[in-house]
Amino acid sequence: MASTQQARLLSQLLQGSEERQDKAITGVTCRLDRVQPGMIFAAVEEFLAYQRWQHGLAHLTEAVRRGASSVVTPRASEDLALSQLVVGEPRRAYGTLCRAFWGAPDLVMKLIGVTGTNGKSTTSQLIAHLYQHTLGRAGSMGTLGTYLNGHRLEPGVYTTPLAEDAYRLLAHLRNLHADAVAMEVSSHGLALDRVTSMRFGAAVFLNLGRDHLDFHGSPEAYHAAKLKLFQNLPAKMPAIVNADDPAWQSFASAAKGPVLRFGMKNRRAEVRAIFVKLDARETRFTLVYNGKRYPAQMRLLGRFMVSNALAAITTLLALGAKPEPLLKALKTFNPLPGRMEAFPLLNGATALVDYAHNPDGLERLLENVRAFEPRQVLLVFGAGGDRDKGKRPLMGEIAARYSDRIWISNDNPRSEDPAAIAREIEQGTRGHDAVTTQLDRARAIREAYAASEQGDVLVLAGKGHEDYMQIGNRKLPYSDVEVVRSLGQKS
Repeated sequence: MASTQQARLLSQLLQGSEERQDKAITGVTCRLDRVQPGMIFAAVEEFLAYQRWQHGLAHLTEAVRRGASSVVTPRASEDLALSQLVVGEPRRAYGTLCRAFWGAPDLVMKLIGVTGTNGKSTTSQLIAHLYQHTLGRAGSMGTLGTYLNGHRLEPGVYTTPLAEDAYRLLAHLRNLHADAVAMEVSSHGLALDRVTSMRFGAAVFLNLGRDHLDFHGSPEAYHAAKLKLFQNLPAKMPAIVNADDPAWQSFASAAKGPVLRFGMKNRRAEVRAIFVKLDARETRFTLVYNGKRYPAQMRLLGRFMVSNALAAITTLLALGAKPEPLLKALKTFNPLPGRMEAFPLLNGATALVDYAHNPDGLERLLENVRAFEPRQVLLVFGAGGDRDKGKRPLMGEIAARYSDRIWISNDNPRSEDPAAIAREIEQGTRGHDAVTTQLDRARAIREAYAASEQGDVLVLAGKGHEDYMQIGNRKLPYSDVEVVRSLGQKS
């Protein structure tokens, strides 16, 4: 519940409505199913699930019936006998109200926004881990949930939560004495103004690939959404950008404060990794910063994980940490569930479970697996239903380029015909002589295992940490990790 000071601020924000808000405010929500007596209901357009928009204006009468004490709306309604805040941008007003209700927790903690097509979860949690070991208590928020000191407080629903949930979680972290929070900031969250009212203390750009075009409509709109994090970053706050990505200059130009670049290829980057050595157990590289070189070692696997590590290290350097304790802490960070997660199998092969579910992510994953020099790469993957259909043949082409054997299978087909999705993927694999379509994903994995030998790598891409398979509107229990464990593992 809001404090007296918060309630007074909320009342001030409601000036200009037909009636002042004098009763206690019990909460702020944009979801009809959450409305309780005394709440402010925000009549916004919100993307609650894929292909499921909530049109707030259609629910005003029901929100009032459920006890809403006031509403935020883009246009006044003469039929509602309660306070109405009429604004041209109701999403932004809703975010501002959520922030005020929860006491602006972003003002007392360092909020670090991480955006990019791939790598947000690992980078956010690694930033929190490094911060915890060098500068103070730190949490993280994103796809896998909300964490403090490596312990999960609440599972994730959206990569970037609704404003009402984000501020509630930030307030909880503040009350647990967190000094900083690393937050995954998705293109959806940015386009829907879920974070517009937040004051970020740093912003991190990882990479820009193809994703979510079913929502944004074009690569340009997707890019523009990502840029909003840097455009809204306050002056003097550091912007950290991946200088190896072709889009880095647009993000650097959008920032008003200092820019620090990281990379492996761009020699002009302030923070670099050289002499990268990869294998299936660990990764080593040399960190170059301020003219000095530092040996680095980590349990994260693959070249793209080096990029994620550089992003986290550069962020902490920008916030005042020193290289030596950062690299000491890097050694103790464990891979996240479903992010290049390795399982040694009884037959001498290795299974890698990864969340790569778009062309850029799949290519990065397979490039890194090839760098391990396996005997064969056996790939099981699919593509999500009710998503950007254009990426399916692209992913098929990438699979054919890097894999010795391919199993095309289910990956959350949702309302689409799984066989039709598989046929669209198959278009990109033409010319490859070892492609099998097996829509039963567990069976596909078992078939790939049966075909594997010592020195092979089974790559299971797309599901990662997920513990369900969505078919239609139903989420059925399923986990790549559990299927791999059923095969038997070396101790």
